[in-house]
Amino acid sequence: MKGVSKMSKELVCACCENIITCEDYYEVDDKCYCTNCMGICHNCDSLKLYDDLILVNLSNSSQVYICNDCIEETDMFFYCDHCEEYYASDML
Repeated sequence: MKGVSKMSKELVCACCENIITCEDYYEVDDKCYCTNCMGICHNCDSLKLYDDLILVNLSNSSQVYICNDCIEETDMFFYCDHCEEYYASDML
């Protein structure tokens, strides 16, 4: 057989250290993250670790992830002490 065999580099998630087995992953600051550890804020479109994202209920019964920065710096979301969940302010 002619040619050089190439070993593909194994990608490891910088957060959970699991091997990334699918084509879908995020690369931030030269580090790879699996889609189980990193997501996108629905409000500002920034990539964040899921530890820094909060699930927010919308008026159409769906849920989206919003980053802590958007929750704290805008009045677009509120926390319900009774049910211990976040909601979009347009639900008031």
